Amino acid sequence: MRTFPDMDVTMDKVAHDEEGTKFHWTLTGTNTGPGGTGKLVRISGYELWKIDNDGLIAELKGHFDSAEYERQLKGSDQKSVTSDEAVSANRSAASPPRSRRGLR
Repeated sequence: MRTFPDMDVTMDKVAHDEEGTKFHWTLTGTNTGPGGTGKLVRISGYELWKIDNDGLIAELKGHFDSAEYERQLKGSDQKSVTSDEAVSANRSAASPPRSRRGLR
């Protein structure tokens, strides 16, 4: 991702519950891309995956604390977008849709 050229995403755990499969992650990186703030960001969240009968991701939804992300990125308490809006915007700008990817 251009916004965080040194981005590192670590897998904290993968768990399955009644909602689906959750991929828990931690992202660290410095916002030095175009228009960047130079701030170091470290946030955690998870992706909720709905797996279809073929073992592929049929649906996914990202979750993270967007207020904490904004606080670290901007260094202020500005109003933040919801995590779903931020994830959707990031995915639209950064890559093609990720649904139906195999887990094998």
